[in-house]
Amino acid sequence: MTKQEAKDYVKRTPPPRGYFTEAKTQYEGQPTYVCPACGNGSGKTGTGFHQDPNSPGYYKCFKCGEYGDIIHFIGLNEGLDPGSGEAFNKAYEVYNITLGQTGNHTAQNSPGTLKETKPVQEPVKKK
Repeated sequence: MTKQEAKDYVKRTPPPRGYFTEAKTQYEGQPTYVCPACGNGSGKTGTGFHQDPNSPGYYKCFKCGEYGDIIHFIGLNEGLDPGSGEAFNKAYEVYNITLGQTGNHTAQNSPGTLKETKPVQEPVKKK
């Protein structure tokens, strides 16, 4: 798998169950998650960020308007610059994609299916 194929795989595949905290409600039948930028989704209304139905692979927060692909939200969740290589490398880790010795990438899960993962601890919030 090339680097571009790996990026496309991550963008089209929902986040692994348990990585983001699921919010209380759904949006157009899809899960919503607690926004790592503003924390929305954990209150009474339970709406957080969701996949944009008009732009598959992109997500938006109902409250703060944070918008980006899943790599962007993984970066925010980890306290990384969402556009950095570190955020992309973390996405590889979250999606269980390993780099091959020749620079090719191998997804450990076939497209559209993910094996169960253990919940990831919430990052420590900077004060």
